[in-house]
Amino acid sequence: MPYRYYEATHHQLNPKLGEYTRLEWAEGIPVKGECVAIGRDRSWEVVAIDEFRLEAQTQPEFETDSVVFLNHCGLVGEVLPQRLDWVRIKMFKDNPLTILQISVSDNGEMIQSSIHFYGKKVRVGAYLREYDYSKREFIKLPWRVSRIDSYLPEANQNPDYCYAAIHIAHCVRVSLIDGNSQSDSRILAVGRVG
Repeated sequence: MPYRYYEATHHQLNPKLGEYTRLEWAEGIPVKGECVAIGRDRSWEVVAIDEFRLEAQTQPEFETDSVVFLNHCGLVGEVLPQRLDWVRIKMFKDNPLTILQISVSDNGEMIQSSIHFYGKKVRVGAYLREYDYSKREFIKLPWRVSRIDSYLPEANQNPDYCYAAIHIAHCVRVSLIDGNSQSDSRILAVGRVG
């Protein structure tokens, strides 16, 4: 089943609302005009769809989907400006290397999604991080990247209208104490040798 990723394209992003993205696996091709639930308290519909095709896998022995459907969503009944004037489209034009990174658990549920303006994706073995607004710093999450599937936009899509790539980072749950202990003991061992 292919991934379907939904995002509220025209709106300014406010990560505290947590209402702008959703990921699901579904049979078939999504349909423009389809109603979807993203977050709560508001109704959304698919206003445009982009296709991204599998380009590379860090571990090709795993079975993965050959396509990701990126569904751009607007509020039901909202009159949207032309696609060229959407907030996300302006972002793509100003930052042509912008990628979307979607981190998923081993059962395919979305852990987080993030946008990177310079095309730099997470590496296998890295911990996921999240910005802590109260501490004003990034903190490590108990998830480590085990493999990455990379997708590029279909050739017929205007590069000004979409991400340069979508990366699905498959993650495994880990203990932060164990992860920090291993890192600390490696540093101590190097310190003793040198």
